[in-house]
Amino acid sequence: MQKLKAFLQISHLIKKRVEANAPVDESGKPKGINPRTGEPYDHIKNSVVGRAYSKQRPDEPAAYTAIDYKKAPHAHFPEFGTVERVKKTGATTGHMPATPYFRPAVDQNRSKFFNEITKTYYGFFSITPETTDPIERGDLHIIHGTTTEVVKKVKEFIDLGVEHIMMKFIDFPSTVGLDLFLSEVYPNL
Repeated sequence: MQKLKAFLQISHLIKKRVEANAPVDESGKPKGINPRTGEPYDHIKNSVVGRAYSKQRPDEPAAYTAIDYKKAPHAHFPEFGTVERVKKTGATTGHMPATPYFRPAVDQNRSKFFNEITKTYYGFFSITPETTDPIERGDLHIIHGTTTEVVKKVKEFIDLGVEHIMMKFIDFPSTVGLDLFLSEVYPNL
């Protein structure tokens, strides 16, 4: 629940920054009617949403900030710009230069968001009492070696900021790898 609150706070920070950065038409009036809903198109500023969706997966809380495209279906044009368009008559309609408003808001809050995420490594381990040839599995990253080599490799992940390690031992159901990890690797981390 604490993670969800943190994610929601960050989502709302991004939402407020997007709203502050969003381009606004001088008239202050919505532009046109949405043919699907019959409601007026709203300004980008009023279409920014920040929500949580923890009900589907309570064990993995998440939050997001987005544009409600039912209210502002062309919100991506100012963010990314457009190319010059040519009508059937040959006349050009000009182009819209990019004036990013969403991405800068995300970038300004990126470090706050990443500080709330638990950096996790999920890997396969093959720990042996003496040096042996590594097990080759092209589809898996395997930390392989003697206990001293494994300590060194795990410390490299810790130095990168990994806070949580989930491991699967290649020799399962044997407990030799697990026993070596608990007795000789873990105490040296």
